[in-house]
Amino acid sequence: MSDPLFTIIVCTYNRADLLGYCLASLAEQVSSDTAWELLVIDNNSTDNTRQVTERFLATQPAIRGRCITETEQGLSHARNRGYREAAADWVLYLDDDAKADAHLLARTAGLIATGEYRIVGGAYYPWYHYGRPKWYQDRYASNALPQYRELSVPPANYVATGGVMLWEKQLLHELGGFDPRVGMVGKRIAYGEETYLQAKARARGITVAYDPKLIIYHVVMPQKLSVDWFFRSYFAAGRDAVLGGQVGRGFFSLTGQLLVGGAVMIKDFLLYTPRLLGREYYLENWLIDVFRKTAKRVGTVYTALLHDRATDD
Repeated sequence: MSDPLFTIIVCTYNRADLLGYCLASLAEQVSSDTAWELLVIDNNSTDNTRQVTERFLATQPAIRGRCITETEQGLSHARNRGYREAAADWVLYLDDDAKADAHLLARTAGLIATGEYRIVGGAYYPWYHYGRPKWYQDRYASNALPQYRELSVPPANYVATGGVMLWEKQLLHELGGFDPRVGMVGKRIAYGEETYLQAKARARGITVAYDPKLIIYHVVMPQKLSVDWFFRSYFAAGRDAVLGGQVGRGFFSLTGQLLVGGAVMIKDFLLYTPRLLGREYYLENWLIDVFRKTAKRVGTVYTALLHDRATDD
């Protein structure tokens, strides 16, 4: 059997119900034109994840796939296990709680054929599987960059998100994979693993591209349909910016963070408060728009101070 063109890696943890939708969206794209491999990395799930995967593979003989158990807990460990097990030279990471766009795999094959970039991030849009509060806006659950309509190179602060990203496997080997210290573990909110690894790639002169046609539809989980979620997730992003080395821990750096954070909050307060008079703008929107950036800087400063204190001890 010849090697596949690319390996799809779906890392999963206790989401068997949603995993079924993800796998079904891939099955709809089986074609004789492109050979791809599917690896489901089960990160110690206690539900019926393995049974769902094995039942799916049994009914899809055209799909070359395996379910692999990664006993080391944490998304970074699962992602690293995935690329190390992959038979292809390219790996496409997909979230287990997302449905693939009907053209996702064909688009992936096209990107590989061009060979222009070694890292390509895609776009995700919301999938309201659990309903949608009247105040919740699509922009809260999408990373799409509307200014780019074709494969492009955004500014250096762009990060290809793990829900849909294509990597050359050799590059992952060269960089040492994802760092478990700044990644998701169980239900712990953390985003640093992707940012940190791409920062390492950029330090070597590697370009991170964005393709608006590499699309998934990502479920908006019930816990994310609350204002509290935004503050906790932005706090985590600020924390991981420190842990991943993107923000300095010095006095002047932290003071700058506080001053900029205060200025941004005042600006957003003046910008968004008048919108409360509109019909489609709610108090929840105002709280999120005015204070979430502040929550990120609080996470940055708090983590830096806590780290320095732990070092002193």
